[in-house]
Amino acid sequence: MTLNENSSKYFPYEKYREKQLKLIEMTKKSILEKTHLVIQAPAGFGKTICVLAGALEATEKKNLKILWICRTHREADRVIDEAKEIYSINPWISAITIRARSELCPMPISNEIRRDAESFSILCSEIKKRRLCPYYSPQKIKNIELPAIGSIKDITKQCLEHHICPYESIRKKIGKYKIISLAYLYVLKQPIFKRLNINEEKCILVIDEAHNILEAAQKLLSEKITIKSLKMTLIEAKKYKVNVAEEITNKILEIINGVKNEKIIDKEKFASKIEKETAKKVEEIAKHLLEIGMKIRRQLASENKIPRSHIHHLGKFISLLSNAIGKEEYSLILRENEIELLCFDPKSIMRRLFKKFFTTISLSGTISNRYNKIMGIKQARFLEITLKYNPDQILSIIASNVTSDYEKRNPQMYRKMLEYIIVTSEIINAGIGIFTASYNVLKGIIEAGILNIKKPVFIEDENMTSRMNEIQIELFKEKARKNGAIYLGVCGGRASEGVDYPGKEMDVVILAGIPFPEPTPSIKAKIKYYEKKYGRKMGKLYGYIIPSMWKVAQAAGRVIRGPEDRGAIIYLDKRYQKYSKLLPKWMRPRKTIHDAAELKEELSLFFA
Repeated sequence: MTLNENSSKYFPYEKYREKQLKLIEMTKKSILEKTHLVIQAPAGFGKTICVLAGALEATEKKNLKILWICRTHREADRVIDEAKEIYSINPWISAITIRARSELCPMPISNEIRRDAESFSILCSEIKKRRLCPYYSPQKIKNIELPAIGSIKDITKQCLEHHICPYESIRKKIGKYKIISLAYLYVLKQPIFKRLNINEEKCILVIDEAHNILEAAQKLLSEKITIKSLKMTLIEAKKYKVNVAEEITNKILEIINGVKNEKIIDKEKFASKIEKETAKKVEEIAKHLLEIGMKIRRQLASENKIPRSHIHHLGKFISLLSNAIGKEEYSLILRENEIELLCFDPKSIMRRLFKKFFTTISLSGTISNRYNKIMGIKQARFLEITLKYNPDQILSIIASNVTSDYEKRNPQMYRKMLEYIIVTSEIINAGIGIFTASYNVLKGIIEAGILNIKKPVFIEDENMTSRMNEIQIELFKEKARKNGAIYLGVCGGRASEGVDYPGKEMDVVILAGIPFPEPTPSIKAKIKYYEKKYGRKMGKLYGYIIPSMWKVAQAAGRVIRGPEDRGAIIYLDKRYQKYSKLLPKWMRPRKTIHDAAELKEELSLFFA
């Protein structure tokens, strides 16, 4: 559709794709009516530019900002890229993004400290207080004019040319921008958000890849302590003569020692044991430990040492425990060598998001109208964008003789999965993405012999840094474009979401299993919690099945990144026959095969 008098003046491209104008109008309408909007649209549709265009139109009538939150930096940068396109036709708009201070700091500080955001923040404060940072000049920061469209690369270059801190410059100026793109953490963690001096009530909150927000919030409200950490706490407690920390640590070690299998313990009884041991309430204990831990951290920072305190970590754990008492959404879990306080339902955070901001827009290629219920949104408009793909564009197949079911995982099953992968690699001279149910399944496929395939194989490592992962993905893409390559990762991993693979970069996606979590006591407790909240049937669906299928849909969506793409999705798990209705319509399997020979025939015909 070409642009006309009904077009959005913030849409910078010559033509609309099918239904893009509808999304722009719905975005604008929902904001003006102050109604939450939930959008499901396929990969490559252009969700980002459409929502930006509609939101900018709405902000003309209301003095609002657009706060766009994402899971990854790559997704945040994409918002800035689209804002640049809008700026080319409407130069009054402004957009900026931000990173953690540890990533933007130009000081020669070790990577070990940079990996610990809290420690880095304390060290940074100490360096500034002692006037040892040559890049921290409040007057220079106040005077610098950052670009109207502020990418990290451009801002960093400008700030370093003026010899000032990029992080502090962005933080001081961020409130002046119309579009602000940042990671989930900046909004989920309220103390961090407050530092940005942005009025929530004057912001439209856009949640990108919204299927991830719940898990991110759950992690934020959970805390874990290992035996190794507790032993370090004992050493620290003796060094600084913190008797209460020593008493609590010994009690926790007594409880953990000897545990082999995961089990749930009563968090109220656990708290009572700590109170009995110290003759103090857990709230008092937490406050005391946090105060002492912070003093230790500042002292270490002043001595140019890593400002890390195990006493402070223990204080955080006890603080969360005191907050969790009497709350059903928390469980205390014992495992071999560790104890974890796990939050199943971060409703306190989610409630704030959907209440405090002017309105919200949730975007994803995979969420359904059940998202409202899971997130606790009382009233929301749901928009499902469906595109019609020709039958010759997508081949979607289920293999009926394999599964990642925990009781059936064994070397023979992984060899069967590998047979399908080998056949695919023999036919496809382009990118092949294999996304497994878990790292255990990934390991099983490696042991079955995937590295013997005569194509470059790139393997995802859960301990790999974000930067190293990006480099590996770019190398995979380069090889895929030439003569083909294989990427072996996991559903929910960095390569399975938020990365585009246009052209020949990923012609086939293979889903090796369904990423259902292992049915451990903690997972069973989570399901029980959701069953109590939503009923027996819907509880398991909302708390266990749907989140897993959202991860599947994200991975499967890598194969089609635009209306002209062609590709194949191969589901290596017979259970997809039962759960495929939870996937977006366009990626649901249409054929069932029973062995690798049938797959060879189907792929040969499709890619002929």
